[in-house]
Amino acid sequence: MMAYALAYVCWAIVALSAVLAILQLRSALTSVWMLLRGDPLVLLAVDRLGTVFLCLAWLAYGVLAEDWFRSSVSTAMTERQEGSCHPGSSSGPAERKLSARLHTWGLRLLGRRFSMLVAPPVVLFALAYLAERLCRRALAGPR
Repeated sequence: MMAYALAYVCWAIVALSAVLAILQLRSALTSVWMLLRGDPLVLLAVDRLGTVFLCLAWLAYGVLAEDWFRSSVSTAMTERQEGSCHPGSSSGPAERKLSARLHTWGLRLLGRRFSMLVAPPVVLFALAYLAERLCRRALAGPR
């Protein structure tokens, strides 16, 4: 039960990071449009339509993440019941002990999947933030 609760906490973190990335991406696209001196009415239409598509992408990403996290916990429970608990080989005794403990709790696979699913929204957020800052600096002109 605790592993499933942790899986849903991971899912909530991934979903929140994806929402933040979407909001930052919208802001960056608005800044790029202003830099290109585009028509504000076209921007409004593109923003509304883009928001719908980004929200649908977020929903699909959230469903995928929830299923992936839940299946990682059930896979770990199945392995534990079958007795095929292989903690893997690590370089040091402390790392072996940590790896064995994570595998026993069913968190090793969950941790790997969390890092794989949280990375794309974080990278997208960072790139959108950088693009927005560069556009705003270009719009402000030389100091």
